[in-house]
Amino acid sequence: MVSTRSRLFVSFSIALASIFPLPSLTLQGDEVRKIEITDAPWSAAVTSASIVCGGSILSDSFVLTSARCVFEKPLSGITVHYGSKEISSVGIYESVKAVHFIRFKPSTLENNIALLETSGKLQLDGQKSKAIPLTSLMFDPAAGSKILVSGWGAPGRGPYTNYSDVLLAANFTVIGREDCREQFKKYGYGDIITDEVFCAGGAAGKLRIDYSDDGDPAEFGGKLVGAASYFPLPQLPNVFTRIGAYVESIKEIIGQPST
Repeated sequence: MVSTRSRLFVSFSIALASIFPLPSLTLQGDEVRKIEITDAPWSAAVTSASIVCGGSILSDSFVLTSARCVFEKPLSGITVHYGSKEISSVGIYESVKAVHFIRFKPSTLENNIALLETSGKLQLDGQKSKAIPLTSLMFDPAAGSKILVSGWGAPGRGPYTNYSDVLLAANFTVIGREDCREQFKKYGYGDIITDEVFCAGGAAGKLRIDYSDDGDPAEFGGKLVGAASYFPLPQLPNVFTRIGAYVESIKEIIGQPST
């Protein structure tokens, strides 16, 4: 039997696929700024066919991105670009030899997280390219805290093929989970705000995640706390995958000891 929650997830994911295929950092207003790659050296761009997504460097062999960006895509078409604020001409490119998912459910977008294992070692110089530490186990950003979101999403452009030539960033304000859930309930989607996600930004702050860069890193206190996942309607907050809920699984895959 299909549960009410499952039906909501399915209808919601269909709406996402038809209206907002893959989110990017659509930065609006004075809060947005161009940054140097040294300001967020963990930032990476993940290309899969004609799709550009965001990513976070976790080690010299692994990059974290969103699952739906690379789901059912051939490995030969997935590339990681890093080490430069410019995505079109400079920087370093590395191919991918394996994609690791963590209980991803494509029909519902639950567990929208993937780990890309690169074919060769990433050249991390500590300035333009650097691994970002994972947040602590089960860490949940507090309401009102500011997270730094960086990416190459281009405001006002269409899906998949368009992106900013330079790295952009903005500080998103975290919204309490219950407050976020209540906002989603008004549109029949309250059940999708689970403990594995958190909300930030939103229409009031004029900061959106939109086309092209699903997976953009969200940093807080020098650690990776989230990855951009989706937003369904302009009047609703943005949704991020909560990295703290997956720390043990991530460490097991990338070979880091649990603490």
